[in-house]
Amino acid sequence: VYTYTVVGHNDGLKVDPSTHLLWAIQNEDANASLVIIDTETHQTKVYTFGPTLHGGGYDDMVFRGCKVYISASNPANNPNAGPAIVSARLDGTTVDVEPILAGEASAIDITTGATVQLNLQDPDSMTLDPHGNIVLDSQGDQELIIVRDPGSSDQRVFRLPLTYQT
Repeated sequence: VYTYTVVGHNDGLKVDPSTHLLWAIQNEDANASLVIIDTETHQTKVYTFGPTLHGGGYDDMVFRGCKVYISASNPANNPNAGPAIVSARLDGTTVDVEPILAGEASAIDITTGATVQLNLQDPDSMTLDPHGNIVLDSQGDQELIIVRDPGSSDQRVFRLPLTYQT
């Protein structure tokens, strides 16, 4: 057993399945940082994010193929015209991000089949479904967002409301 200490409030914590390195994101609401931990050697490396396009921080991540996707949490604006999901690339000690899904993207509502405009105010946890789609929990919005073929010209977005309104 080994204990690792990272500065700040840790939220996103995942193992990269290809490298087996542990990725830990701190301070998801603002001033986020990333610590990558090699659990074999116990070495850690800290990465910083540049200014965010959405005014908030970064929360959770998923690894899909050779890419990592991160949820852009706590947007500063309503409506949220900034990204809700970004792809990330490490460069020295910096995390460079590129928008993948806008907070106000169009999506197909799974329950009705209608096209809706999102306003993601609480992008939070992420996972991959069995088909490799990104599943994002926009917690405060009470909806799941499913992104098929993220970042490609064939990207499709679906919304599943988690509440029933009469």
